[in-house]
Amino acid sequence: MKFYGSGIVWNKTNNKRLCKFINGEYETEDKQEINLLIEAGYRSEQSGKTEQGDAEGQEVEAEPEEIEDEGIELEEMTYKELKDLAKVEGVTVGKKSKAELLEALRR
Repeated sequence: MKFYGSGIVWNKTNNKRLCKFINGEYETEDKQEINLLIEAGYRSEQSGKTEQGDAEGQEVEAEPEEIEDEGIELEEMTYKELKDLAKVEGVTVGKKSKAELLEALRR
């Protein structure tokens, strides 16, 4: 399923990146990712509608919502979260400060 948004969506439960929107889009078939993105309110490719799975795994259409991008901004992340994200993104962490990590992740 294709979702629309911007930036990086951080999964605080796992303390790692859930997804990264590229050119405003992210596509996945992973049911856990789909559910997390729906719960966060991201628009899907279904004409602005979101889909939710019920306990049986069947898809149920929900009414579209007008929402803003709820992805966590890099500035809101803790130093440890930024270090973890940098490792996932392949950015050398070394002894970088929070500001240096922010700059490196934006590149």
